[in-house]
Amino acid sequence: WSDCRQAATIINSCGRMGDAHIGIKAALGDADARVRALEIRALYKNELINAMKLINDKVTSQISQGYVLLNVKNDLRVTIIGTAASMIAKGSSIPEGIIIVVLGRTGLQTKISTRVSGRPRTGPDLYALLQKIVLPLGGSFGGHKFAAGALIDTKKEKQFVDAIQRELNCII
Repeated sequence: WSDCRQAATIINSCGRMGDAHIGIKAALGDADARVRALEIRALYKNELINAMKLINDKVTSQISQGYVLLNVKNDLRVTIIGTAASMIAKGSSIPEGIIIVVLGRTGLQTKISTRVSGRPRTGPDLYALLQKIVLPLGGSFGGHKFAAGALIDTKKEKQFVDAIQRELNCII
């Protein structure tokens, strides 16, 4: 690989696609693994583009309410919903300050990614918001003010959606 950024991208792609071992072997110099890692990077790029299209199409239809809430269920790989949400949040087509919430399922759990669009300096604290909603549901969460994520039991998805809509309607 030509530089550290390219190596990191390829290794990250392998990890997000469930083939971290290929990325590690490739980084250690295994020629066959390098070829496979490049193939995986191409697959990852295609999945990410498809995820961004799916999310972006839905985002544009909900912007008027100040937030976007999307449950992609099993339609997208959960390892890429946060990346896709971040890329869309940083894109120029969405006004600054729109809150993006994306849910995706992994087994019996639901992964949640939240972002604030643009390059915000002020606005709602997504970490505090998830803390308020996710802790009573028995889930886990992390992140910071403008980008946070959580993991909850899929059986509690409706409770989460109701709670976050209620909270977002109060702060927006």
